[in-house]
Amino acid sequence: MTDVPDFRRSGTRLVDLIREDVSLRRDLSAQVLQAGDHVVLHTTDTEVAGYRANVGGGLAMPGLEPASARRRQVIEALVNDRKSPILDLGWRRSHGVYAIAVHRHGAALDLAESGLTLAPGDTVLLDGTIDDIERLARDEQLILLAPMLARAFRRGKAPLALAVLALVVLGSALELAPILPLAIIGAAIVLVTGCVEPDEGIGAIDGRLLLLIVGMLALGNAMQNSGAMEMIVDAISGPLTHLSPLLALALIYAATSVLTEVVTNNAVAVIMTPIGVGVAQTLGLDPRAFVVAIMFGASASFATPIGYQTNTMVYNAGGYKFTYFLRLGLPMNILAGLVTVLLVPVFWPLQL
Repeated sequence: MTDVPDFRRSGTRLVDLIREDVSLRRDLSAQVLQAGDHVVLHTTDTEVAGYRANVGGGLAMPGLEPASARRRQVIEALVNDRKSPILDLGWRRSHGVYAIAVHRHGAALDLAESGLTLAPGDTVLLDGTIDDIERLARDEQLILLAPMLARAFRRGKAPLALAVLALVVLGSALELAPILPLAIIGAAIVLVTGCVEPDEGIGAIDGRLLLLIVGMLALGNAMQNSGAMEMIVDAISGPLTHLSPLLALALIYAATSVLTEVVTNNAVAVIMTPIGVGVAQTLGLDPRAFVVAIMFGASASFATPIGYQTNTMVYNAGGYKFTYFLRLGLPMNILAGLVTVLLVPVFWPLQL
């Protein structure tokens, strides 16, 4: 049984085998799967969803019948005020519900531990039909939280998804077509072939980010049409004319890096890109190097907790001080800037 490939994936551990309400966990390696067996695994929620995507709603192996024909779900429940040894609860026999995992204060507890007792505030991951789980919740005073929302891995679709990605990138790199129509065609292919469900694709779109980009693009057009962009480029490029191209690139990167510490990186990229391109054209340099430097500069936000959402999350959760980011992030910003300014001209020469 331990030789089954699905049980030997990374992050997956075989916990128990139940046959006719008898646990066979003491000698798992000698067991052979049979129709109707219940397999208990310690794994990720996406892997569990992948098992459920097989025939019959349960794990199915060649030559075996599906383990379960009923539609089962995995639902998280909160223990209210009951304190009982989990091994003595008998939920599987009395309600047809299996306790997959128990979490206490964010840490997973070992179900195989003898004398493991449920305590108020524990969360239990339950496997069973929705009717059985609701009946168990009523009888045992459990508070149902939410069903597992993870989707199954579509490993059979992985080669197709990788091939579409490779074709889009290669097609654009070889200048067979612009990247925008290639990306639209690739997105259509992965949707039609089922690599991604339509609701997943729609859910992956960040409406706030999309609105920000549209708004900043409109602002960029307004600056271009009003002449404000030309004024900014002239004001910046004038002093830069007397500097070396490498130093001009470094100053554009530095301006981008400073802005991204107080403004979201997406807005900084949208604002600075036309400025960088204008400065490069005025100086007679290749704009690609400036665009790449701006891209890296907008993404390297380490010195403040407000420049990037992740920094803010860590700042609040960890109770850090603002000065911690300055002491550690500022040297990282400088290091990232030096590496970017020195390496970008190697791959994108400044001179046309």
